[in-house]
Amino acid sequence: MAISLYGWSVYKEFSTHRMNDEKLKNWYKKLTWFMYTIFSSWSAIFVMYVGYSEYDLNYIAIFTQVGASVVASALLVSDKKLFVHILLMLMLPLIIYFLFIDAWYGYILSIFSLILLAVLPYAAHNTYILLEKNYYQAQHDVLTGLYNRRYFMEYMESLNEGLEKNNKIAYIFLVDLDYFKTINDSLGHDMGDKLLIEVAKRIEAYTKGTHVAARLGGDEFMIVSRVLNKEESVKVSGHLFAEGMLGAIREPYVIDNHHLQISASIGVHKLNPVSSFSADFIREVDIAMYEAKTQGRDGIIVFNKELEGRVDRLLSIEQKLHHAMKENKIKVYYQPQFDKHEKLVGCESLARWSDSELGVLGPQEFIPIAEKTGLKRSIFLFN
Repeated sequence: MAISLYGWSVYKEFSTHRMNDEKLKNWYKKLTWFMYTIFSSWSAIFVMYVGYSEYDLNYIAIFTQVGASVVASALLVSDKKLFVHILLMLMLPLIIYFLFIDAWYGYILSIFSLILLAVLPYAAHNTYILLEKNYYQAQHDVLTGLYNRRYFMEYMESLNEGLEKNNKIAYIFLVDLDYFKTINDSLGHDMGDKLLIEVAKRIEAYTKGTHVAARLGGDEFMIVSRVLNKEESVKVSGHLFAEGMLGAIREPYVIDNHHLQISASIGVHKLNPVSSFSADFIREVDIAMYEAKTQGRDGIIVFNKELEGRVDRLLSIEQKLHHAMKENKIKVYYQPQFDKHEKLVGCESLARWSDSELGVLGPQEFIPIAEKTGLKRSIFLFN
């Protein structure tokens, strides 16, 4: 019971806390100690009671030992080292006991036990391969082999806790390929998929050992650096790293006798405990990436609060524009035009939009947004 209570505490430690690599190693040591202790106790109980025929305790001990072996093979299927040692610890006493029975059936039972000792690792090995395959598929993108969005989000949650506790920083990068749709439309989706695979290989080679790279979907890739302390953050430049990655992506591609060249827009965001780091980190680096696209693509933009404020204002304008049209808040003002003799020769029409939160907006602010959202024609027809 004491060993079981200890095992419960180890389980609770794993289930309630996200652990970094160091804590995970300590937890594994505790788990290893528990497994060896609990199953060696089963073997000790078997040795103690297998010699007692009263109340058929010997048969109970045998069946319990076989059951413990099967349970061990199921529990430890993902850890080959523990599996082999513990299975031998459980099955060898059983085999030796059957050999010392002075009867022909004892030898038969020993042979059956040896067969079971061989079958359990074989079944466990096949199960392990299946689990490993499913685990890989659950964490990786099918096309490129990089980590997928699900794994990346879980990794970022763990990274967030580490940043908060240890007062460290990390850089995150969002890479979006420029004009990738043109390649898909002109050369076909198969060619587009092959290009994505090649781009993923270059990103993985460039970031290997220092960053975690994932494909979020489509032609978007997310990369996050390892955790850095303050001294390292002074030496490491997120912008400089992004420049090197962009250079690698720009290099020409030769795929099925097609010579292709593609660029990317990259958003960079510095994550630290004092920044507004939460589920919004994707939104923030996404803002930087779209700013790079707005400025002509094939570039790098580092996220900052000024950029966030400008983008928030544009989003607010876009959201309020629909209601402004319905409520007739966009007015047209006419400014008279005179010739040199001060004679009225015409007028200039000027659109103005007055909002309680945004203030007075000129056409240079809301007309470009109206063009993107398809509302420009409606504004002119409405007025």
